Amino acid sequence: MLAVASTLDIGAVLFDILVVLFAAKVAAEVAERIRVPTVLGEIVAGIVVGPSVLGLVDLSDSLTVLAELGVLLLLLGVGMEMDVAELAKVGRASVLVAFTGVAVPFAAGTAAAMALGQPASTAIFIGAALTATSVGITARVFGDLRALGTSEARVVLGAAVVDDVLGLVILTVVAKLATGGAFSLTSVLSTSGLAVGFLALTGIAGRRLVPPLLGTVETRARGTGTLVAVALAMSLGFAALADKAQLAPIIGAFMAGLAMSGSKVAPRVERELAPIGHVFIPAFFLQIGIEADLKAMVSARALELAGVLMVVAVLGKLVSGRVASGAGDRLLIGLGMIPRGEVGLIFAGLGLRAGILDGDLYGALLLVVLLTTVMTPPLLRWRTNATAEVGPVESELSGELLELAIAAARRAGSGEGGGADPAGFELAWLAEHRKVSLTWTVGASTGFVELLRSGGPRSWRLLEGSGVIERALPSAMASIERRRRDISILDPNGALMWPTLERLRDGALATTGDRTFAGRFSALADTDSVMLAAWLLDLAPGHDERMRATDEVLGSLKLPAATEADTRYLVEHVLTLQAAARRHRSLDESHLLELADHIGSVDRLRGLFLLAIADTGPQPGPRAALEHIYQSLMDVLTHPELVGTEAADLAASRLAEALELATDFEMRERLTHAPRSLLLREPATELVRQAQLIEPLPRPGTVRVAVTPDERPDHWRVDVACRDQSGLLARLSSTLNNSNHDVVRASVATWPDGAVLDTFVVVSAERPGARVLGEALEKSLPGPLPEPQYADVEIDFDDHALPWCTTARVTGLDSPGVLAALTGAFARAHVRVDSARISTVGDRIDDLFALTDRRGRKLDTTVQTRIRGFLDGSSRSRRLRRVR
Repeated sequence: MLAVASTLDIGAVLFDILVVLFAAKVAAEVAERIRVPTVLGEIVAGIVVGPSVLGLVDLSDSLTVLAELGVLLLLLGVGMEMDVAELAKVGRASVLVAFTGVAVPFAAGTAAAMALGQPASTAIFIGAALTATSVGITARVFGDLRALGTSEARVVLGAAVVDDVLGLVILTVVAKLATGGAFSLTSVLSTSGLAVGFLALTGIAGRRLVPPLLGTVETRARGTGTLVAVALAMSLGFAALADKAQLAPIIGAFMAGLAMSGSKVAPRVERELAPIGHVFIPAFFLQIGIEADLKAMVSARALELAGVLMVVAVLGKLVSGRVASGAGDRLLIGLGMIPRGEVGLIFAGLGLRAGILDGDLYGALLLVVLLTTVMTPPLLRWRTNATAEVGPVESELSGELLELAIAAARRAGSGEGGGADPAGFELAWLAEHRKVSLTWTVGASTGFVELLRSGGPRSWRLLEGSGVIERALPSAMASIERRRRDISILDPNGALMWPTLERLRDGALATTGDRTFAGRFSALADTDSVMLAAWLLDLAPGHDERMRATDEVLGSLKLPAATEADTRYLVEHVLTLQAAARRHRSLDESHLLELADHIGSVDRLRGLFLLAIADTGPQPGPRAALEHIYQSLMDVLTHPELVGTEAADLAASRLAEALELATDFEMRERLTHAPRSLLLREPATELVRQAQLIEPLPRPGTVRVAVTPDERPDHWRVDVACRDQSGLLARLSSTLNNSNHDVVRASVATWPDGAVLDTFVVVSAERPGARVLGEALEKSLPGPLPEPQYADVEIDFDDHALPWCTTARVTGLDSPGVLAALTGAFARAHVRVDSARISTVGDRIDDLFALTDRRGRKLDTTVQTRIRGFLDGSSRSRRLRRVR
């Protein structure tokens, strides 16, 4: 007997998720517009939709799972943001500030809570909750003030990073002890040892094993989502390990991120995890608000607790600034350490769910976190502006300043010296002159292009923090601000990444994987314009906006005229190539020639292709279509006679001249619809003669033949006009071969109404008789296809050279009957020859056929194998026996 213990109300779960996601995004947009941290907006949104106000959602298992995943992703991101080398170089002042900023609030908060009557376990937890500093909020404010390069900002940010690590260790120890209910020196030491041991073990093992594993996955994985799935699985595995060790799972996620930060694929993992984080991380912050009891938060007891804890929280961090002697404005450093941010919220939520905090204490801690987060930005702005000293600067210094900033950014993000930080004097000089207008010079422009090749988020963070982007590249600053509206403030690097540029660089520098991409990049005559174009494609979402940003940037940079022109062209026309790739199957020859004429050069085509791939991403469908159109256009552009103004003018002038020579309306109509390849190949007099041969269109089963001398002795031109039919070229070629006329050149022209003009150049000591040939050709039309013959040639099929058909390139020794053998094999495989270029140089042939199947599609591998089998007598070898 089956019994259902419980049922899950899927509709209710989906509604809760809908409300949470919608509220989170609305809150983030509002917070961004009123210039407060997004975290605050999401917490307030949680209070509004939760039981305290609207009651739209309540805590449930589904929301708890979402929030838990969110906090794991949050700590994974924090870990990936940390640079172990940078952590080791924060300096003595930062370490002193960090330890003081942890020890003083911890001790003072514990003492204050015990004085207010709280038990020891709860008091210690409250003291621990006051230790953290929000690096994201402080960095954002210093960045807005263009003061990230100041010595005060560097001390604060370094101390905040150390603070986060110390805070997580304290959280792990205190949470375990508080939930266990037993406080003793032994328990504290054992838990601390377990936490430190876990950090050391996972830190050492993770840094050695995770980066090479992720690199292997990136190299060998074929699925587009494999890398990010493995990275996410790793973080969950680290979290599970921490849980098994009776530590907080978030410490495991943090260590997973720290391990991944040493991998070269870390930026890609961050980028691909960002959409997942957009869903789950806001759910965590909304849960904080949903769990809050608004009545408890404004109760007299909660306000009393919040007031005491607020004093402790602020004074404890201000004291930490006093120990930073010789590091600049110590009050500014203390103010920068005040905001509690995300780690404080994690403390509060964990304490409530573990039963360590009651509603009043939770509300009080929440108020402290919110107030310290809100009050810090205006205090930092006030103190920074009050201490800013910008003296007079000579006009020529503005260019030198920009060159210095770009050089420092290159060193910060290129990996030179391990991605070493710029020298302190450079940052100080940039910060001192953060209000000076900047002028682009040739040196600055050259350095900027090199920055695009090697820079990373740290480079752009330095330029943004020193105010360089805002002053020198307002379009880039607008792009960063626009993208920052769509991500959490706790993921600062997300807005400083340029996806198209990064994909271009990844492909261009590939030593494994897509070497074709790297080879095409290295073949470019001018890589600067392609790099610039890739970055410009990321600046704005729409074509018009992109072009405005492009004009603004190129108008500022001092670039060679050719680089500037090519860059503008590439940005403007990359969409053209993408659109052509999407509809490549519907393009005819005239469209292809027109597009190739518009592109004009092989180098521009390569640049457009690389940008289109980088802009589209790694999806196999668009990549295949772009490869197709690229190969098609490359085939045209490598034959200069088919493209360019000269070709267009030649075709138009020949048609106009031929129309003047035509004697009647039918001939003029035939000429007007002639294939462009025929117009480019024949002079006007020949065009008129051929139109006269076709008109009126011969009846089915009849042919018209004209024989005229060729330019070379003993060479004769044989024009055959008839209606198209299955195996036509094979029948004509076989008949000429049986008549002892060796074909050395041939071409095919087909009209939409079925008219065909096949032109052969044959070798004969005497002039072939047109009537005799005509009768022989007519006899071959209704009969069976010629028996297959063999030829000593190589045949190479290519499905990418032309968008609407398969090309077959045939090379090898020339011999009598080779054309008949080829066309016979095509006919027996039920393949149509749409066009042909038959040429003989010396004793070798180099023929190109455009082929489709009976339904007008490209040839599949089965048909290609069948053709080879007809030619060599088997289906296994590409080496074909010589025709005798």
